[in-house]
Amino acid sequence: MNHRDSESARCNRNLVSHITRLGAVVCQILRCIPRGLKTFATDFLHGCSRILRWLGRLLRQPIRPHWQLARQIERNRQTAKGLSRKEQAKLFGKSVFTLLLSENGIFVSFFRIGVPILFCAFFCTIVAYGTRMDYSIAVRYNGELLGYISNEADYLAAERLVQERLSHADADIQWEFTRNLQLEPTPDGMTYLSVGTLADKMLQSAEISLTSGYGVFINNTYMGVVEDKTVIEEALAERLRSYQDALPFAVESVSYADEIRYESGTWLTESLVDAQALADQLTGYVEGTTTYTVQESDTIHTIAARHTMSVDELRALNPETADLPEAGTELTVPSLQSYLPIRYTLIEESTSFIDYDTVRVETASLPIGKEKLLSAGVRGEKRNTVEVAYIDGVESSRTILNSELISEPVDAQLGVGTYAAKPDSTATRLYGTGDYNWPVDGGYVSDPFLSDRNHSGMDIAAPAGTDIFAAADGEVITAGWHNGGYGYYIVIDHGDGRETLYAHCSVLLVGKGEKVSRGQHIAEVGSTGRSTGNHLHFEVHVNGTRFDPATFIRVNAE
Repeated sequence: MNHRDSESARCNRNLVSHITRLGAVVCQILRCIPRGLKTFATDFLHGCSRILRWLGRLLRQPIRPHWQLARQIERNRQTAKGLSRKEQAKLFGKSVFTLLLSENGIFVSFFRIGVPILFCAFFCTIVAYGTRMDYSIAVRYNGELLGYISNEADYLAAERLVQERLSHADADIQWEFTRNLQLEPTPDGMTYLSVGTLADKMLQSAEISLTSGYGVFINNTYMGVVEDKTVIEEALAERLRSYQDALPFAVESVSYADEIRYESGTWLTESLVDAQALADQLTGYVEGTTTYTVQESDTIHTIAARHTMSVDELRALNPETADLPEAGTELTVPSLQSYLPIRYTLIEESTSFIDYDTVRVETASLPIGKEKLLSAGVRGEKRNTVEVAYIDGVESSRTILNSELISEPVDAQLGVGTYAAKPDSTATRLYGTGDYNWPVDGGYVSDPFLSDRNHSGMDIAAPAGTDIFAAADGEVITAGWHNGGYGYYIVIDHGDGRETLYAHCSVLLVGKGEKVSRGQHIAEVGSTGRSTGNHLHFEVHVNGTRFDPATFIRVNAE
């Protein structure tokens, strides 16, 4: 046995030894599991038993004195059977005293246990009753109850309202209201005071001359207090009717541009104003300014006369104005404006346009780096129903109520050139119009048009299988075998009497009647027909006459 076999045998013996030891350890662990479970269960039950015994002692401890008291009374009763009546009575009295008034008697136990329980029950009842009650804030002045409010913020708002009403009076009136707020149970059927009502009651409780009326506000600006607002309402309504009747067209609605608000309540007598005088003010006019655009024939004198003012007054408003201001110059001129501007609305139909997007489209009809508009964009249209608002005849806003699509916009397509076919060498340069692409993926001009043998096209030499591309968009009118020497060939009609011909192909990839695009792969280079090597014979026909293809191809010309 050689050394290698000896080492292998020793390794096998060690492996068997390790497996044997591992099996012994596993068996020992399995034998210990039942003993461990048994020990755990025994300890657990023992612990539960000790807890139950402790609970039993805890529960019996307050009851044990009463059991002892009951056994003592029972012993007294048994002892009394052999005694005289007097001793029995004495023993009975002692038993009753022990039962009622001893340390563990009924009365002492009641005060020790029952009284705290009754107190807790009483306290919980009071808390529950209190939490179920509704409370409100009572407002008092000089001991007189003005009413109830739900929160203190209402009082603060009412106080501000009172101060505001006092500030509108011409007289300087000093007023103080000592706050007296108390939280009280809400009476049955009580209604909270509003801010305005509380403000009225606070004013009435002060020794101030008051009156009932309506405060008039324009956009929250105080105008005065009137006893009867009817005069103002009628005057404002009549002005709206007259304005609407004077318009030469029907309108959707007519109203005042400013907010008119009447605030009913208790006000200081000094705040009263004459209702008719206030109505005249609100329906009248005030002096203001507007902008005038100078016309071609205007002078500073004609502009001043047109606006019934002197030249000095016009210069005061426009200090830098020349005697002959330029047409289009805007000048400030006086104008009468309504104290309350009138707003009216019209419903109009209008057409609006939807702008189109420009989409970049890759195309092989253009060489790489060139861009060209392939198709123009067309704006979309929609019909709008618009509410137009005017203030004193000047348009102020437009609101679209409804839109109806008439036509969708058509995106403009911007062609991005991807056509990369060109001769193998930059030395091949053609300076034609660029109407046609170089039709082969590489190659070189091996025989030009006419040359020394009256050649009818341009030969482009390239390896067999090289891709051939359509020189321009068109329709395939011929695709197949040519018996006259072209071999496999294709003719494409490009319109306007122009055709291109691709001959000596090894493979044709399109058929007659197919539409092809500029740069489309249509065939592969070969040497079919009368040919002495792999090349493309490329011809251009214009109205049946052959032209030099170099006239229409532009490569390496920049």
